[in-house]
Amino acid sequence: DLTLTIFHSEQASILQNSPFTDPKQLPSFDDSIVFFLEQLGEGGFATVQKAYDKKKNDFIAIKKFKKALKLHSLEQIMLEDDLLRRVEAIRLNEEEFNEYFLKYDGVFTDPRNLEALILKMESGCANLENIIEAGKSYSCNELCYVLRKIVEAFAVLEEHGIANRDVKGRNIILVEDQRHEGRFFYKLADFGIGCQTSKRSHIIPASSLGGITRKFAAPEVL
Repeated sequence: DLTLTIFHSEQASILQNSPFTDPKQLPSFDDSIVFFLEQLGEGGFATVQKAYDKKKNDFIAIKKFKKALKLHSLEQIMLEDDLLRRVEAIRLNEEEFNEYFLKYDGVFTDPRNLEALILKMESGCANLENIIEAGKSYSCNELCYVLRKIVEAFAVLEEHGIANRDVKGRNIILVEDQRHEGRFFYKLADFGIGCQTSKRSHIIPASSLGGITRKFAAPEVL
């Protein structure tokens, strides 16, 4: 049940006040300024494709929802958008937080299918799973650097009551720093089954734990 994928302590308020209750009010995605590249992933009702933004001279990821917008899938997109906007606000709050999370550009309508929606965000060079499968061997110093960055990202999220809940090699993205050639960040990606707890309680209902990748889940979850 897709309505159980994301848990949010303010879920009712978000669904009632979402800025895109009427998708016709959303901006249209301009696909004339991008080169579409390889598909990065496919889920139950969305595909993620890498693209090159000719205008911004940068790589982006496009999450396209492939089914007509029934109520439960639209609610899921509203909650994911709200969570991504909260993470984006954290990223913009402090310059150093740019090292932890992908830039999020928002929700757009698909110009080729007005019933479909698109989420646009930053992409990177490769994900950690791809890098390891390609034969990369990490030195002790490199391993400590990667782990420290991931733990720091966890700490920032926890401070704001946010959990990614799908942390795995495929969702840790290597991104080159545009300002400093040869410098790279390892950023957390994909908050599609993330959650936001209230300031009063960090308890997450078990009923909301749908869509997790079992081999990466914590023992307490399983």
